[in-house]
Amino acid sequence: MQARQINALMATSGMYQNAGEFAWRVGLPAKSGVGGGIVAIVPHEMAIAVWSPELDDAGNSLAGIAVLEQLTKTIRAFSLLMQSLDPLFARLSRSKFRSRFRLGVKERQYCLEKGAPVIEQHAADFVAKRLAPALPANDGKQTPMRGHPVFIAQHATATCCRGCLAKWHNIPQGEALSEEQQRYIVTVIYHWLVIQMNQP
Repeated sequence: MQARQINALMATSGMYQNAGEFAWRVGLPAKSGVGGGIVAIVPHEMAIAVWSPELDDAGNSLAGIAVLEQLTKTIRAFSLLMQSLDPLFARLSRSKFRSRFRLGVKERQYCLEKGAPVIEQHAADFVAKRLAPALPANDGKQTPMRGHPVFIAQHATATCCRGCLAKWHNIPQGEALSEEQQRYIVTVIYHWLVIQMNQP
């Protein structure tokens, strides 16, 4: 089994019944054991092991989860990309149209069931097929308003068509999207989904 497959397996099932919620709340692939240990991976950076024997109802280390939650907050605080998204999200919040989008119960449940890595891959696939070509088919109408959490996120973040990408993200129309531009768009979509999944 390749490391990439192990990451996906850990992200979707490594934390027992809490795997889906953990993936959205903490965002790290992890595996816990009933002895109080948790091993988590910061992809492309490091692995970290935490041990504390007091367990929650699902059999995961309470202190271990708290440490990993704090770690991800720290990582996000120092991430230049996440900081650079703050002005964009502030502008989006001032748009009556963009700010009305929310994940419903059905979409939140879908995200929990599929897991963060799968939803992120769906976003990458949608971007590659529907936005990346220089002249996408049906541009301006290629992203449905509902039917998938990523579609809702795309409308909320103005990553739904090439016109919106030009207006809100300064990504010119008429040119195929580079891999870097596609990664940026997926990051914006995913960031919005994480915010939504962490709303009460």
